Amino acid sequence: MTKMILHFAILFSFLMTTHSVIAAQIATVKSQRAVIYGDMAMRVPLGFVKKGKKLAVGEVKRKRGRILPVAINGKVGWIKTTDIILDDQVREFESGPKVYEHEMLTADQEAEEEKFDPMTENNYILLRYGTFSPSEETLNVIKSTDTDQYTASMLSAYFEHRHPYKSYAWGVGFDYYKMQSDLITYEIPVLKAQVNYIPFKFALLSLEAFGGIFASSDVSIESKGLGTNNGVMYGAEYGVLARLFPDSKIGASAGLTFVNGYLRNIEAVENTENFNSAVADVFSGTSVFINLHYKL
Repeated sequence: MTKMILHFAILFSFLMTTHSVIAAQIATVKSQRAVIYGDMAMRVPLGFVKKGKKLAVGEVKRKRGRILPVAINGKVGWIKTTDIILDDQVREFESGPKVYEHEMLTADQEAEEEKFDPMTENNYILLRYGTFSPSEETLNVIKSTDTDQYTASMLSAYFEHRHPYKSYAWGVGFDYYKMQSDLITYEIPVLKAQVNYIPFKFALLSLEAFGGIFASSDVSIESKGLGTNNGVMYGAEYGVLARLFPDSKIGASAGLTFVNGYLRNIEAVENTENFNSAVADVFSGTSVFINLHYKL
């Protein structure tokens, strides 16, 4: 009789455990790499699953809600609840999407995967508009006309490539600066290259620092009624930005840029207000900007 009760208890325990595993829900991996463990203590990692993978997980959370069981090719593994997003759909555990052992990356494979950065992916087009606050040296020519009234702005179109695993991005593009008073007009198109460092990145927001170099062979400074002086410019810029939805199809960012440009081969600029002349050899200042990005 005792043996019969023992067998019944074992069978009942097995059925209850099976039921808790069979009832399942569909989840999507939200982390860049979600670890699949072979034990509830999370001491034996079996491998990694990439972001976007759908899999069937059990409904009963373990370890104070920290982990859920996951189907692995006929076996049961464990995944952290913080690595997944649960779908509303409910399916049988064994009939739901499973993780196969060949789909998981080992630690060595993960390291190799991080080196792979295809140029056909993770590319963006950015459009930028910003105000420009020139330095005192930059305003030499405009102030020589006995005025300090002016407007200044910049536009930009930029191609950017972001590494899928590492904390950097790079790109090339065009900037267009325009600064104008009643008598003086600056127009400067520049070609630039830029690198971003991304120390903080989340699904909603990334915080980034950037630096770059630029050059222009078509600097134009027009003095009304006296003609145009042309020259070249080269320099560097650096700044910071905050980017909303950094990996999404469409997103936006805002930031601050410090521009340091040097003008060359430009003759002293005269004006018709007082016929004074001033030297234009610096184009520097700060720009507050907004970006819109589109993922190709």
